[in-house]
Amino acid sequence: MPDLALDLRYVRYALVAADLRSFRQTAEALGVNQSTVSRRIEILERRLGFELFLRTPRGIELTEAGRTFLREVAPGLAHIDRAARQAVSAQMIERSSLRIGIIQGLLTPAALTVLHRLRKLQPNIRVVVQDGATQDHVHRIEHGEIDICLSWAGLRLSGHATELFWREKVFVVVPQAHPLAQCAAIPWAALRRETIIVAGQAESYRETLKFLATVVPEYELGQRISIQGVSPEALIPLVAVDYGVALTCNENAADRASGVVLRPIADASGTLQISAFWLKRNRSAALKKFLGVARSFSRDACFIEITRENEKIVP
Repeated sequence: MPDLALDLRYVRYALVAADLRSFRQTAEALGVNQSTVSRRIEILERRLGFELFLRTPRGIELTEAGRTFLREVAPGLAHIDRAARQAVSAQMIERSSLRIGIIQGLLTPAALTVLHRLRKLQPNIRVVVQDGATQDHVHRIEHGEIDICLSWAGLRLSGHATELFWREKVFVVVPQAHPLAQCAAIPWAALRRETIIVAGQAESYRETLKFLATVVPEYELGQRISIQGVSPEALIPLVAVDYGVALTCNENAADRASGVVLRPIADASGTLQISAFWLKRNRSAALKKFLGVARSFSRDACFIEITRENEKIVP
Protein backbone atom coordinates (compact mmCIF):
# COMPACT_ATOMS: atom_id res chain seq x y z
CA MET A 1 0.00 0.00 0.00
CA PRO A 2 1.28 3.53 -0.77
CA ASP A 3 2.13 5.91 2.06
CA LEU A 4 -0.92 8.19 2.21
CA ALA A 5 0.80 10.76 4.45
CA LEU A 6 1.23 12.95 1.38
CA ASP A 7 2.30 16.56 1.37
CA LEU A 8 -0.38 18.28 -0.73
CA ARG A 9 2.20 20.73 -2.06
CA TYR A 10 3.99 17.85 -3.79
CA VAL A 11 0.72 16.74 -5.39
CA ARG A 12 0.13 20.29 -6.64
CA TYR A 13 3.63 20.32 -8.17
CA ALA A 14 2.79 17.09 -9.99
CA LEU A 15 -0.49 18.51 -11.32
CA VAL A 16 1.25 21.61 -12.69
CA ALA A 17 4.03 19.49 -14.18
CA ALA A 18 1.46 17.25 -15.87
CA ASP A 19 -0.08 20.30 -17.55
CA LEU A 20 3.22 21.91 -18.61
CA ARG A 21 5.14 18.64 -19.30
CA SER A 22 8.34 20.26 -18.07
CA PHE A 23 9.95 20.52 -14.65
CA ARG A 24 11.72 23.71 -15.76
CA GLN A 25 8.49 25.43 -16.79
CA THR A 26 6.79 24.14 -13.64
CA ALA A 27 9.54 25.71 -11.52
CA GLU A 28 9.13 29.02 -13.36
CA ALA A 29 5.35 28.94 -12.95
CA LEU A 30 5.61 28.20 -9.23
CA GLY A 31 8.51 30.54 -8.54
CA VAL A 32 10.86 27.84 -7.18
CA ASN A 33 14.05 26.13 -8.32
CA GLN A 34 13.81 23.31 -10.86
CA SER A 35 15.71 21.04 -8.45
CA THR A 36 13.00 21.66 -5.83
CA VAL A 37 10.27 20.54 -8.24
CA SER A 38 12.21 17.47 -9.32
CA ARG A 39 13.11 16.47 -5.75
CA ARG A 40 9.59 16.86 -4.36
CA ILE A 41 8.00 14.89 -7.18
CA GLU A 42 10.57 12.11 -6.61
CA ILE A 43 9.62 12.06 -2.91
CA LEU A 44 5.95 11.85 -3.90
CA GLU A 45 6.67 8.93 -6.25
CA ARG A 46 8.57 7.04 -3.53
CA ARG A 47 5.68 7.48 -1.10
CA LEU A 48 3.15 6.36 -3.70
CA GLY A 49 5.27 3.39 -4.76
CA PHE A 50 5.09 4.09 -8.50
CA GLU A 51 6.40 6.61 -11.03
CA LEU A 52 4.20 9.48 -12.09
CA PHE A 53 6.39 10.66 -14.98
CA LEU A 54 8.73 9.25 -17.57
CA ARG A 55 11.83 11.45 -17.90
CA THR A 56 12.94 11.91 -21.53
CA PRO A 57 15.38 14.27 -23.29
CA ARG A 58 12.35 16.14 -24.63
CA GLY A 59 10.76 16.62 -21.19
CA ILE A 60 8.38 14.52 -19.11
CA GLU A 61 5.38 12.38 -19.89
CA LEU A 62 2.78 10.89 -17.58
CA THR A 63 2.87 7.17 -16.94
CA GLU A 64 -0.45 5.35 -17.07
CA ALA A 65 -0.35 5.08 -13.26
CA GLY A 66 0.47 8.79 -13.01
CA ARG A 67 -2.38 9.73 -15.34
CA THR A 68 -4.85 7.65 -13.31
CA PHE A 69 -3.64 9.01 -9.97
CA LEU A 70 -3.72 12.69 -10.95
CA ARG A 71 -7.09 12.33 -12.68
CA GLU A 72 -8.59 10.97 -9.46
CA VAL A 73 -6.78 13.27 -7.04
CA ALA A 74 -7.47 16.57 -8.88
CA PRO A 75 -11.16 16.85 -7.82
CA GLY A 76 -10.16 16.15 -4.21
CA LEU A 77 -7.68 19.01 -4.21
CA ALA A 78 -10.30 21.29 -5.76
CA HIS A 79 -12.67 20.37 -2.91
CA ILE A 80 -9.95 21.11 -0.35
CA ASP A 81 -9.24 24.48 -1.94
CA ARG A 82 -12.92 25.38 -1.95
CA ALA A 83 -13.35 24.21 1.65
CA ALA A 84 -10.38 26.32 2.74
CA ARG A 85 -11.75 29.42 1.00
CA GLN A 86 -15.19 28.89 2.54
CA ALA A 87 -13.65 28.37 5.98
CA VAL A 88 -11.65 31.60 5.67
CA SER A 89 -14.80 33.42 4.59
CA ALA A 90 -16.75 31.95 7.51
CA GLN A 91 -14.00 32.99 9.91
CA MET A 92 -14.09 36.54 8.58
CA ILE A 93 -17.87 36.64 9.02
CA GLU A 94 -17.57 35.20 12.53
CA ARG A 95 -14.96 37.76 13.52
CA SER A 96 -17.14 40.60 12.21
CA SER A 97 -20.37 39.40 13.84
CA LEU A 98 -21.62 39.77 17.39
CA ARG A 99 -24.36 37.63 18.91
CA ILE A 100 -25.94 39.21 22.00
CA GLY A 101 -28.30 37.46 24.39
CA ILE A 102 -30.68 39.62 26.39
CA ILE A 103 -33.04 38.86 29.24
CA GLN A 104 -36.59 39.61 28.17
CA GLY A 105 -37.36 43.29 28.62
CA LEU A 106 -33.72 44.43 28.73
CA LEU A 107 -33.64 45.85 25.24
CA THR A 108 -34.04 49.19 26.98
CA PRO A 109 -33.33 52.71 25.67
CA ALA A 110 -29.86 52.52 27.27
CA ALA A 111 -29.10 49.16 25.62
CA LEU A 112 -30.38 50.49 22.30
CA THR A 113 -28.15 53.55 22.69
CA VAL A 114 -25.13 51.27 23.12
CA LEU A 115 -26.12 49.26 20.03
CA HIS A 116 -26.64 52.49 18.09
CA ARG A 117 -23.18 53.77 19.08
CA LEU A 118 -21.67 50.45 18.05
CA ARG A 119 -23.38 50.64 14.64
CA LYS A 120 -22.13 54.19 14.07
CA LEU A 121 -18.54 53.37 15.11
CA GLN A 122 -18.37 49.87 13.59
CA PRO A 123 -20.93 49.65 10.75
CA ASN A 124 -19.33 46.45 9.41
CA ILE A 125 -20.11 44.44 12.56
CA ARG A 126 -23.19 42.28 12.05
CA VAL A 127 -25.18 42.24 15.30
CA VAL A 128 -27.77 39.58 16.13
CA VAL A 129 -29.84 39.98 19.33
CA GLN A 130 -31.50 36.94 20.90
CA ASP A 131 -34.12 37.02 23.64
CA GLY A 132 -34.24 34.35 26.36
CA ALA A 133 -33.85 33.31 29.98
CA THR A 134 -30.58 33.61 31.89
CA GLN A 135 -29.86 29.88 32.08
CA ASP A 136 -30.58 29.46 28.37
CA HIS A 137 -28.05 32.17 27.60
CA VAL A 138 -25.44 30.56 29.88
CA HIS A 139 -25.84 27.37 27.83
CA ARG A 140 -25.63 29.27 24.54
CA ILE A 141 -22.47 31.10 25.58
CA GLU A 142 -20.77 27.88 26.65
CA HIS A 143 -21.65 26.27 23.30
CA GLY A 144 -20.53 29.26 21.23
CA GLU A 145 -24.04 30.17 20.07
CA ILE A 146 -23.84 33.72 21.46
CA ASP A 147 -20.92 35.91 22.47
CA ILE A 148 -22.27 37.91 25.40
CA CYS A 149 -25.39 38.24 27.52
CA LEU A 150 -26.87 41.41 29.02
CA SER A 151 -28.46 40.63 32.36
CA TRP A 152 -29.41 42.16 35.68
CA ALA A 153 -28.37 39.04 37.55
CA GLY A 154 -24.65 39.82 38.04
CA LEU A 155 -23.79 36.14 37.70
CA ARG A 156 -20.48 34.65 38.85
CA LEU A 157 -19.68 31.68 36.64
CA SER A 158 -16.48 29.68 36.29
CA GLY A 159 -14.64 30.56 33.09
CA HIS A 160 -16.83 33.61 32.49
CA ALA A 161 -16.03 37.29 32.77
CA THR A 162 -18.68 39.48 34.38
CA GLU A 163 -18.82 43.24 34.34
CA LEU A 164 -21.29 45.80 35.69
CA PHE A 165 -22.28 48.46 33.20
CA TRP A 166 -25.05 51.00 33.69
CA ARG A 167 -28.13 51.39 35.90
CA GLU A 168 -31.71 51.45 34.65
CA LYS A 169 -34.66 52.99 36.47
CA VAL A 170 -37.60 50.66 37.07
CA PHE A 171 -41.05 52.02 36.26
CA VAL A 172 -44.55 50.72 36.91
CA VAL A 173 -47.21 51.00 34.21
CA VAL A 174 -50.65 51.38 35.82
CA PRO A 175 -54.14 52.13 34.44
CA GLN A 176 -54.90 55.86 34.30
CA ALA A 177 -57.93 55.39 36.56
CA HIS A 178 -55.99 53.37 39.16
CA PRO A 179 -55.44 55.04 42.57
CA LEU A 180 -51.67 54.50 42.18
CA ALA A 181 -51.76 56.76 39.13
CA GLN A 182 -52.11 59.69 41.53
CA CYS A 183 -48.69 58.92 43.07
CA ALA A 184 -45.60 60.73 41.80
CA ALA A 185 -43.61 57.58 42.61
CA ILE A 186 -44.80 54.14 43.70
CA PRO A 187 -43.16 52.19 46.55
CA TRP A 188 -42.76 48.43 46.19
CA ALA A 189 -45.06 47.86 49.16
CA ALA A 190 -47.92 49.46 47.24
CA LEU A 191 -47.75 46.62 44.70
CA ARG A 192 -48.33 43.84 47.22
CA ARG A 193 -51.96 43.47 46.24
CA GLU A 194 -51.47 44.13 42.55
CA THR A 195 -51.20 41.54 39.80
CA ILE A 196 -48.01 42.02 37.78
CA ILE A 197 -48.43 40.89 34.21
CA VAL A 198 -45.40 39.45 32.41
CA ALA A 199 -44.86 38.82 28.70
CA GLY A 200 -43.66 35.47 27.43
CA GLN A 201 -43.45 31.93 28.75
CA ALA A 202 -42.76 30.23 32.08
CA GLU A 203 -39.14 31.45 31.91
CA SER A 204 -40.47 35.01 32.17
CA TYR A 205 -42.14 34.14 35.49
CA ARG A 206 -38.87 32.79 36.91
CA GLU A 207 -36.86 35.75 35.61
CA THR A 208 -39.34 38.21 37.16
CA LEU A 209 -39.16 36.44 40.51
CA LYS A 210 -35.34 36.51 40.37
CA PHE A 211 -35.45 40.20 39.55
CA LEU A 212 -37.80 41.00 42.43
CA ALA A 213 -35.74 38.90 44.82
CA THR A 214 -32.67 40.86 43.72
CA VAL A 215 -34.06 44.35 44.23
CA VAL A 216 -36.48 43.60 47.10
CA PRO A 217 -35.23 40.49 48.99
CA GLU A 218 -38.11 40.52 51.47
CA TYR A 219 -40.74 40.85 48.80
CA GLU A 220 -42.93 37.82 48.06
CA LEU A 221 -45.45 38.06 45.25
CA GLY A 222 -46.44 34.41 45.26
CA GLN A 223 -49.37 33.91 42.92
CA ARG A 224 -49.65 37.54 41.91
CA ILE A 225 -47.69 37.24 38.66
CA SER A 226 -49.71 36.59 35.53
CA ILE A 227 -47.92 35.36 32.42
CA GLN A 228 -49.37 36.61 29.15
CA GLY A 229 -48.26 34.94 25.94
CA VAL A 230 -47.65 38.23 24.16
CA SER A 231 -44.73 40.52 23.39
CA PRO A 232 -43.61 43.09 25.99
CA GLU A 233 -45.12 45.83 23.80
CA ALA A 234 -48.52 44.13 23.88
CA LEU A 235 -48.56 44.17 27.69
CA ILE A 236 -49.28 47.89 27.85
CA PRO A 237 -52.76 47.70 26.25
CA LEU A 238 -53.56 44.90 28.72
CA VAL A 239 -52.65 47.24 31.58
CA ALA A 240 -55.06 49.80 30.12
CA VAL A 241 -57.95 47.31 30.38
CA ASP A 242 -57.18 46.38 34.03
CA TYR A 243 -55.40 43.04 33.54
CA GLY A 244 -52.77 44.17 36.03
CA VAL A 245 -49.72 46.42 36.25
CA ALA A 246 -46.43 45.98 34.38
CA LEU A 247 -42.79 46.63 35.21
CA THR A 248 -40.51 48.23 32.64
CA CYS A 249 -37.21 50.04 32.26
CA ASN A 250 -38.49 51.95 29.24
CA GLU A 251 -39.54 55.44 30.27
CA ASN A 252 -41.48 55.79 27.00
CA ALA A 253 -43.57 52.66 27.56
CA ALA A 254 -46.73 54.66 28.35
CA ASP A 255 -46.62 56.20 24.87
CA ARG A 256 -47.62 52.85 23.34
CA ALA A 257 -51.23 52.93 24.54
CA SER A 258 -53.80 55.35 25.88
CA GLY A 259 -55.29 54.90 29.31
CA VAL A 260 -52.03 54.16 31.18
CA VAL A 261 -49.47 56.16 33.11
CA LEU A 262 -45.85 55.48 33.98
CA ARG A 263 -44.57 55.97 37.50
CA PRO A 264 -41.04 55.36 38.88
CA ILE A 265 -40.36 53.07 41.83
CA ALA A 266 -39.99 55.23 44.91
CA ASP A 267 -37.60 52.99 46.86
CA ALA A 268 -33.82 53.15 46.60
CA SER A 269 -34.03 49.69 45.06
CA GLY A 270 -35.96 51.08 42.12
CA THR A 271 -32.89 50.95 39.90
CA LEU A 272 -31.60 47.95 38.05
CA GLN A 273 -27.87 47.30 37.65
CA ILE A 274 -27.22 46.01 34.14
CA SER A 275 -24.27 43.66 33.77
CA ALA A 276 -22.91 41.35 31.11
CA PHE A 277 -21.15 38.00 31.09
CA TRP A 278 -19.12 36.24 28.42
CA LEU A 279 -16.48 33.53 28.11
CA LYS A 280 -13.02 34.68 29.11
CA ARG A 281 -11.50 32.73 26.22
CA ASN A 282 -13.65 34.55 23.64
CA ARG A 283 -11.18 36.63 21.62
CA SER A 284 -13.75 37.99 19.16
CA ALA A 285 -12.77 41.42 17.83
CA ALA A 286 -16.46 42.34 17.57
CA LEU A 287 -16.98 41.48 21.25
CA LYS A 288 -14.00 43.63 22.19
CA LYS A 289 -15.47 46.56 20.24
CA PHE A 290 -18.85 46.12 21.94
CA LEU A 291 -17.28 46.07 25.40
CA GLY A 292 -15.41 49.26 24.60
CA VAL A 293 -18.62 51.01 23.53
CA ALA A 294 -20.57 49.71 26.55
CA ARG A 295 -17.85 50.87 28.96
CA SER A 296 -17.75 54.28 27.33
CA PHE A 297 -21.53 54.61 27.59
CA SER A 298 -21.39 53.48 31.23
CA ARG A 299 -18.91 56.23 32.06
CA ASP A 300 -21.05 58.81 30.26
CA ALA A 301 -24.23 57.62 32.00
CA CYS A 302 -22.54 57.77 35.40
CA PHE A 303 -21.37 61.34 34.74
CA ILE A 304 -24.87 62.44 33.68
CA GLU A 305 -26.41 60.80 36.76
CA ILE A 306 -23.93 62.46 39.15
CA THR A 307 -24.49 65.83 37.47
CA ARG A 308 -28.25 65.49 37.89
CA GLU A 309 -27.84 64.58 41.57
CA ASN A 310 -25.66 67.64 42.06
CA GLU A 311 -28.26 69.81 40.40
CA LYS A 312 -30.85 68.61 42.93
CA ILE A 313 -28.85 69.72 45.96
CA VAL A 314 -27.70 73.08 44.57
CA PRO A 315 -29.83 75.85 46.18
